[in-house]
This record gives sequence, structure tokens and C-alpha cells, in this order.
Amino acid sequence: MTYGRRTLLRSLGGTPQLRGGACPARWGIIHGPGRHSRRRGAIIIIVALCLVVLLLFAGMTIDMGVMWTTSQRVQDAADSAALAAAADLPDADAARTQVTRMIAAINESQTYQIAVDTATDVTLYHSGDTIEGYGVLEADAEAVEVRCHAPTPYLFLRVMGLDTENLTCRAVARQTTSDLVLPFIFAHASGTSQTGVTINGSGMTVDGDIHSNTRVVINGSSQTVNGTVEWRNRLTVNGSGNYIAHDEEGEIEDYPVDLTYDHFLAYCTQTVSSITLNGSGQTAPVGFIHITGNVVFNGSKMTAHDSIYVVDGSITINGSGHQLTNCTFVAQGSITANGTCLDFATPYTDDTLFFSTGGSIIANGSGEKSEGMIYAPTGQITYNGSDQCLRDGSLLAETIVINGSGFTANGTTVTGGGVSLSLIY
Repeated sequence: MTYGRRTLLRSLGGTPQLRGGACPARWGIIHGPGRHSRRRGAIIIIVALCLVVLLLFAGMTIDMGVMWTTSQRVQDAADSAALAAAADLPDADAARTQVTRMIAAINESQTYQIAVDTATDVTLYHSGDTIEGYGVLEADAEAVEVRCHAPTPYLFLRVMGLDTENLTCRAVARQTTSDLVLPFIFAHASGTSQTGVTINGSGMTVDGDIHSNTRVVINGSSQTVNGTVEWRNRLTVNGSGNYIAHDEEGEIEDYPVDLTYDHFLAYCTQTVSSITLNGSGQTAPVGFIHITGNVVFNGSKMTAHDSIYVVDGSITINGSGHQLTNCTFVAQGSITANGTCLDFATPYTDDTLFFSTGGSIIANGSGEKSEGMIYAPTGQITYNGSDQCLRDGSLLAETIVINGSGFTANGTTVTGGGVSLSLIY
């Protein structure tokens, strides 16, 4: 008779064995409740330790992210302050004042505060000086260094005894000058059937030169040019009491400046989608700002100061009594100013007040006062209205039309593109 293994063992009085030689009693030792309890306790401790480590890593990641973001903003502030100061070099007091104004404007728009001590954190350099991280400053150049500080508290790493990190960022901006001299009016169009410069109205006075690669037409009365009118194809003067100091037929010339949209875009330290101001007495954002949409001012007595606005779209300024001081406006589209008593004084950089890279520039109204270069290399500059004044400036475009009365331009020449700003550290 054949017996199974377990039956045989029982018949022999032995203890039943399982495969591998393990017995039921020993299974009770391995899997008893005491051993399970100890394992569960060990796993809980390990999980708790892992959670602590993970939380520490998460806290470090969040705190380091905050520090990195804040550091970038502090660096942007240092860049903006240095560029602002460089615009007023070599006047040390004016440069330090620009730093104070720029930092104050930046602090108004954020919760944490950036600190600059203009006595110790602002350093001026002159031609021949050695600048850390750059080298020897070139001839005909000035530079300014700005250090910005931002005490930034830790959020999670306080458990490790870390309280606050004093973030410090440094920027150096350079100002260079050249001796490029521009005529007051420069029309680039050269077609024989085109009119480069058209002046209609009365009582215009230009203390400067006019150049056109094609025709020049002056219509009206008491129009005065105290300079040279250089033309090609034909010069036409209609009316009474008109005076031109000198005129001659010249050659076709290219634009005497070589500015691009990217040149100004490189100044920008912040980006917004658009700027729209409606009402009265408002102030535009301050800084070196890239606007991906349009800029629109509607209202009265608005202000903008110490800023460069680089706009992918168009710029429209409507209203009266606006004060736009120490600003440069650059747009890929057209620039239009409509209103009365508009004061666009003092360009911020490169002697450029308005620059439309792909459109036209139009000023409609009366009593507008501006200073600096107005440049539309692919379009037309048009002035419509009365008593408009361009002080120490220049008009450069494909074609130029001035309509109205009492238009005046003071100053025989300007240094177009003569002052250039750049970050060198």
C-alpha cells in the first residue's frame, strides 16, 4: 500500500514537515504578532524621517526659488538705476538723484523694498579708470556703478536657524558720446516725382539746415529758414515774405543715424502687455519697459518721466497739458499725439524722443513743445496745428510735412545718436 509523505510520517509518530523542512511551529515564530508590531513601528519611524527630509528639501526648494526670483528683480532694479544714472553723467549729483528716483519708483510697485545708499552704493568712473569685471573705460566715456540690496526673509529654512538673506546685485552702465551732427530736417525719399519736404502755412522759423533727397516745396507767408536748404530735382517757394539763407542742389544721402528697434529693446528690464491711462493727473509706469501691445493716454495733465517705452504696437497720446519729461518712445507701429499744450521735453537716451520703426509720426494740435530727435525711417512725419515748437531737435523720415502757423525750431544742430547708454556689467 502506498502512503503519502504526511501519512507515512504520522504513522511513524513523527512530526509532519512541509516542503523545505519548515514546520508549523516555526511558522508561528516568523509570523507572530510581536514581530509584525516591531516591523510596523520601524516603518513608521522611517516614513516619518523621510517626510521630514522631504519637507526640508521642499522648504529649501521654495526658499531658493524665492531667493532666485527676488535676486532677478533686484538685478533688474540695479540695471534700471544704473542706466538712469548714466543718462546724467558726468554730473555726479544728478546721477545720484536719478538712482534715488528710480529706486523709489520701483519700490512703489512691490511689497519688498530695495535699498541703495547713494553715498556708498553709487560709484562713478571716468575715461581711463579700471572697472571690476570690465576693464579700462574707453576714451569719451563715463560710467556709473550701482549696488542694490534687498533683505529677504526665509520662509521654511527658519527651522534650521536661517532668518534673512541680504541679497546684493551690482550693475554698471556706460555713457558714450560722438560728434555726429544732424540737419534739422532730413527727408530720405529720393523718387523724382516725390516731394521730400513740404511746408505749408505761415510764420514758420527754422534755425537749422534742411536736406531732401528729392523735391522741397515751401508754401505760405513769412516762412524763414536761417540755414541751408539742400534739395534735388526741384526747390519750390510760393508766397510772400519768405526767406531762405542759402539753398543748393545736393546729393542723395542715407540716414545719418543707424538706430534699430533692438537697440532700444536691449535697455528694457521689464515687460508688460500694454499701458492705458484714462482720466486726468495720472502717472505712467516708470522704468525701461517693453510693451508687447499698445500704449494709449487719454485725458489731461498726465505725466511720464525718466523712462524708455519700447512698444511692439502703436503709441497714441490724446488730451492736453501732458508733461512727458526725460522719456524716449519707440514703437514698431505709428506714433500719434493729439491735443494742446503737450510738453515732450528732454529725450532719455540717444537724443531720441520719438522713433517709429515701421510707421509714421503725427502731431495734431497746438502749443506742442518737444526736444530731441523724431525719427520715422519708413514713414512720414506730419505736424498739423499752430505754435508748435521743436527745441534742439531733428526730424528724420522718408517724407516730412509741416502744416499750420507759428512753427518754430530753435538750435542750428543737434548731436543725433551722440549720447548712447549701455550696460557693461
